[in-house]
Amino acid sequence: MRAVTQENMVDFSANIRKLDGSGMTSIVSGLDLGLKTIRDRKIPNKATSIFLLSDGLDKGADEKFKHVLTLPENAELGAFSIHSFGFGRDHDEDLMNRICTLKDGSFYFIKELGTLDEAFCNALGGIITMAASNVIIQVRSVA
Repeated sequence: MRAVTQENMVDFSANIRKLDGSGMTSIVSGLDLGLKTIRDRKIPNKATSIFLLSDGLDKGADEKFKHVLTLPENAELGAFSIHSFGFGRDHDEDLMNRICTLKDGSFYFIKELGTLDEAFCNALGGIITMAASNVIIQVRSVA
């Protein structure tokens, strides 16, 4: 976990350019890494989410991940959501939907890369809204 600064953006961009699809989807491995990142964070917050970007072609990944969520190391993670983003015309929409509903997230079909920013903004807006859902406001008259 690193802050989004101009200096770190250079590293982030370089790491993104290194990504390469090799035709071997392992959704649970990616989600496991997301859970580890949540466990290892120094400052927990209420606006926690995992973004899963995949073609969703990993049969049974939802059941495997459901089991991973029950493991002792994940028992006290607190509230978080999973938002899934399905890429490719042949992605498994049903699987991606089942995964995001395990943790109160939403599914987004990314038909064209140009729509990814809109989907991210929508998901981020939901996370921010979720962080403010338990607010109590008390109004008292001072007169």
